[in-house]
Amino acid sequence: MSDAVMLCRQVCKSYEEGPAPVVVLTGVDLTVTEGEMIAVIGSSGVGKSTLLQLLGGLDAPSSGEVLVCGQSMATMSEKERSHWRNQHIGFVYQFHHLLPEFDVCENVMMPLLIRGGSHVTAKEKALYYLEAVGLGHRLKHRTQELSGGERQRVAIARALVTEPACVLADEPTGNLDEHISEQVFSLMCELNQRLKTSFVVVTHNLALAARMSKAYVLQEGTLVENV
Repeated sequence: MSDAVMLCRQVCKSYEEGPAPVVVLTGVDLTVTEGEMIAVIGSSGVGKSTLLQLLGGLDAPSSGEVLVCGQSMATMSEKERSHWRNQHIGFVYQFHHLLPEFDVCENVMMPLLIRGGSHVTAKEKALYYLEAVGLGHRLKHRTQELSGGERQRVAIARALVTEPACVLADEPTGNLDEHISEQVFSLMCELNQRLKTSFVVVTHNLALAARMSKAYVLQEGTLVENV
């Protein structure tokens, strides 16, 4: 499909551990179109986080292919893959992975500085997205001075500051209470509508999954649409 921002074709993944390989994924097909919000649910240990790593080019499939914005990640060098990720993919993790030695604004600026953008432009964009997530008053705070919900909103601002085609989110509300979870999800929806950014969200929250464009269950190594 011409508007596919992410395409996963018969992706398999296994790990060589001990006398026999550990098979995680056995043939995953997934198409993510512009502005689509997709949930991936399934029991612990079935390979949901592994799938996100493959979609983001952080790991390579044993077989099959992942295309991001029409380009196969497998054909790229590690440097090219890193550049492509920075241009087209945003990541939100359950445990934030914010840098404690930097303040909130600097954390959000980082992806733009890594790609070689100017400090002035990076700061302007960081300010814009921190305002969008309601943290314009926390710019100079260190991340350890923030609540869990605030840290997650910083992580979302950091994921969106490059204006990626797709954001991959691993349990983005997993450590948050119900009220803050709702705030974070509402923000994701708002920014999805405004920027047409696609989201692929791994979650155990079935109520959240039901509110997405589509929901898939990962079971027995493959994705099945949850209808």
